[in-house]
Amino acid sequence: MIIKNLKLTTIILAIFTFLIPLFFLPLTVDFYDFNKNYLLWLAVVVGFLLWGIKIVREQKLEIKSSPFFLPLVFWVIAGVLSTIFSSPNKIEALLLPNGLGTLIGLFLFYFLISNIVEDRQKIFWALTASAIFLSLLTIYQFFGLGETLIPTSSPLAFAREKTWTPVGSFLGVGSLILVVLPSLFFWLFKNFQKNPLKSAIAGLLVLILLGGGGLAVYQIIPGKPTSLILLPYSSSWAIAVETLKQKPLLGVGPVNFISAFNRFRPVSFNQTDFWNLRLGLASNFLFQIWTELGLIGLGAFVFLLFSLIKYIKKSKRILEFAGVIIAILGLLLLPQNFSLLFAFFILLACASETKEKLTLGLPGNFCWLPLSGVILIFSPLVWFAARAYEGEIYFKKSLDALNKNDGLGTYNSQIKAIEKNPYRVDFRLSYSQTNLALANSIATNPPSGQLTDQDRNNISQLVQQAVRESRAATALNPTNAIVWENLAQVYRQLINFAQGADQWAIAAYQQAVVNDPINPRLRIDLGGLFYALGNYDEAQKIFRITVELKPDYANGWYNLAAAYREDKKYQQAYQSMQQTLALVPADSADWQKAKQELDELAKKLPSPTPTPTGTQPEEQQEQLSKPEPLPSPVVQPPIELPEEPTPEEENQQ
Repeated sequence: MIIKNLKLTTIILAIFTFLIPLFFLPLTVDFYDFNKNYLLWLAVVVGFLLWGIKIVREQKLEIKSSPFFLPLVFWVIAGVLSTIFSSPNKIEALLLPNGLGTLIGLFLFYFLISNIVEDRQKIFWALTASAIFLSLLTIYQFFGLGETLIPTSSPLAFAREKTWTPVGSFLGVGSLILVVLPSLFFWLFKNFQKNPLKSAIAGLLVLILLGGGGLAVYQIIPGKPTSLILLPYSSSWAIAVETLKQKPLLGVGPVNFISAFNRFRPVSFNQTDFWNLRLGLASNFLFQIWTELGLIGLGAFVFLLFSLIKYIKKSKRILEFAGVIIAILGLLLLPQNFSLLFAFFILLACASETKEKLTLGLPGNFCWLPLSGVILIFSPLVWFAARAYEGEIYFKKSLDALNKNDGLGTYNSQIKAIEKNPYRVDFRLSYSQTNLALANSIATNPPSGQLTDQDRNNISQLVQQAVRESRAATALNPTNAIVWENLAQVYRQLINFAQGADQWAIAAYQQAVVNDPINPRLRIDLGGLFYALGNYDEAQKIFRITVELKPDYANGWYNLAAAYREDKKYQQAYQSMQQTLALVPADSADWQKAKQELDELAKKLPSPTPTPTGTQPEEQQEQLSKPEPLPSPVVQPPIELPEEPTPEEENQQ
């Protein structure tokens, strides 16, 4: 029975190993990594239950050790400490892909393979089979068979796209294939003369992997629609160094790299083609772990690398560890991705030997203790994870309803999502915007044709909820500039609609700038608010900082010119408009717009001045836009906002 149980356990874990890289569900906003993360944890729960049953049958607890067990434990401990002491949102750090939950899940899966799988070749072949399936699917999609065979009315219509893959990205596909290939080459080399038929089949599989891997790499090369947008290594280095100065030991916390990016990226990033993006991944995994887990996490990872080098040197099994070595190189060169991490842990477990073991006899009823412990530990975790997953499903439903212009469906689904998981920042942000949109809809298009007392009450309630949810998001992650920007936008839309909203909007924008200090677009928004309020001096100061941060930002110069013009500083306005004109293509509508305004400014100067021609390349063309005017009051009397501490005061508490 024990032998059968061991074989069943191996088969079950092998099935999970095959399925996890391929698994996706269109039930959540993130079809891919989020669901793979949950399947990983399901595999862990099932595996530990089987381990507990094995202990009951054998009446003994046996724990095997491996050369990499201790470094991995230190890595997990670093993640736990960073989550406890550094993460602003500990629940998201635990639940989101590539966070603490993923790290613990991968470690526990490694532990299960090391302890209860006797034939680890089955696990390796399961991972290889998954990579082969992905290769075949990549080839299948590349030649457009998905477009041909899947009807547009199908629930899987998203899989018609040639760029679709169940991994979620071609980086993940290429990473998994390239990691598996060396181990398959080694097996082919080792068994070439022993079994020609199997060797021929293995050779064919190698060709399939090479074909699928080559197409995956082809899809992410520069110039392709699916090419990677990578944070420059220099920017990642600068962010890691600044994080070292601020939070040296434990970093900024798992899945919180975007906050470090916003706060610490160098000004030189504004000269890249994707300066207006907020990136959540470092250039490679080494910078990622350094930034998120600090020196302790980095030290644990380096400890693992040294343990690996020492073990390979001692055992002289470099060919068997070829896949692990490629995975390490991938972690050192490529951005973090779930598939690469998963393959790394699986290959590490398959290649390492477990000679030493601790055996503890558990006679009688004591043999039930480990199984009971597993049930007691995992039961509340499963309940909590199920609620969180249900929240993700409701949130996906809300976005589907929004795409159908179903405001009520969006509103109700978002309420249910927050009820299931009140700790998700994205839920709060979306719900705040939904409330504000519904309030604006009622205010501008009242159901009865004109505003009634009930309409005013509904508007007031929706506005209060929009503010409450926006503030709740800032409380969940006060280091994230996005939540403060959202709060500022909510308050800005309430100016002339709710008393005191202008000062709240300014304070929230200022806090967003603190958390994202070199973002030119944020400065444009803040300066535009001062401009709309008639404070042209302050608007000019902020717009000047904007063009200092990004001298080639045409819209920054355009807004600075507008602020000077309204303040009757025509010479400065003229010079700023000249800069604008020099940064937009000469054959664009923006050039004509700026040229006309420049000519009008020239009339206000003592003598005319020649105007430059456009020099900005076409691909960098952007639309010029002046600061937006304040919203007109549509509800009288204005709604009163609750008296609460300012954003700065609240953030300091």
